[in-house]
Amino acid sequence: MYHSYLWDRAFGCRGGMLSTLDITLATDAYGPIADNAGGNAEMSGLVEEVHRQFREVKGILEGKATPDYARCVEISTRGAQREILLPSLNILIKLMSMVSIVMAGLTVAHHLF
Repeated sequence: MYHSYLWDRAFGCRGGMLSTLDITLATDAYGPIADNAGGNAEMSGLVEEVHRQFREVKGILEGKATPDYARCVEISTRGAQREILLPSLNILIKLMSMVSIVMAGLTVAHHLF
């Protein structure tokens, strides 16, 4: 805050606003990522599992019982694997097609020379 005050004194209102630019940009950049992660967790069923554990396992809020962490990790892992499947297949298909093109080119070049 003191930094903003100094910029404001030196450059007027615009300087004071510029001094908060780094925080504003960091918030704007991280916000959608965090929001997307929350949406992914909700779609994978993790939120329902956490709610179920709080309902059924008595004593979690008091610290007397431990939640089933393994089940939550299993749900998260399954969701992450489902999300990465299509990009992985995309990379493999592109790689195989590039190798096929190069091999075809080498075969044609071998027969020509």
